[in-house]
Amino acid sequence: MNQRQERSLHAYRGALAFVGGGPLAFTPELSHLCERLDATVEAIADTAGKQQLRGGKLLGDARRRLDQIRHKHMLPLVRLTRRLFSGEPAIQAALKVPHKRASTDELFAASASILKTLAVQRKFLSDSGVDPGRIDRLRDETRQAKRLFEAANARTPESAIATRRLGALFAEARADFAAIDGLVTLACTREELAAWRSVTRVGKRMGRPRKQTRRRRKGKGTKIQANAARSKVAKSKTAHAPIAKTSKAQAKKAETPS
Repeated sequence: MNQRQERSLHAYRGALAFVGGGPLAFTPELSHLCERLDATVEAIADTAGKQQLRGGKLLGDARRRLDQIRHKHMLPLVRLTRRLFSGEPAIQAALKVPHKRASTDELFAASASILKTLAVQRKFLSDSGVDPGRIDRLRDETRQAKRLFEAANARTPESAIATRRLGALFAEARADFAAIDGLVTLACTREELAAWRSVTRVGKRMGRPRKQTRRRRKGKGTKIQANAARSKVAKSKTAHAPIAKTSKAQAKKAETPS
């Protein structure tokens, strides 16, 4: 659990203590939300304790295998078949590939949906020029990836499992806390609201702030340098420009009043 998560956990505990310590006229849903948030906070504390155990082999190899399945099998199959069902919104909804940073469960669910949808369309795909063997290869690769994950989970220590679980627990806690905050804000007076904000405020990060690095836009530096070079050349020409010579007749005519 990182420092930001520790500060958030402290704010959740402060919110539970505030709600349980004052006779405020809250809505009936608040008690259920507080009970659920309390259970989530306890689960977070227990999971954070398991996270401190010594780690071992992670699931990196299995995840990389699943990413390859997404890139080499799921994406090509969906791109070839989705256009064939332009008038079938239900089939098109099932033929979707999640983002590459999606969770493992989402990728496996998408693979199962694609296989289930296209399994009954093998003859139509063959008539349309799409190799039905792609469905079999995707099914075989998905099965092998599941076996890798099962074997990796059996060898993964509790610390790695706890680290992966913390994100989901904090997401549940944030959702419940947002609902509680809305109910309390409506029911509190101005003085009570100030006290609520003080106990639920997530503290700022302590220590030296991180150095912010801005990515220079492509071609921006080259353009600025080119403009500076042009400006320098223009100034140089102005400084060394020859002074125009005037004849005596022109000077005398300029001095004569009209």
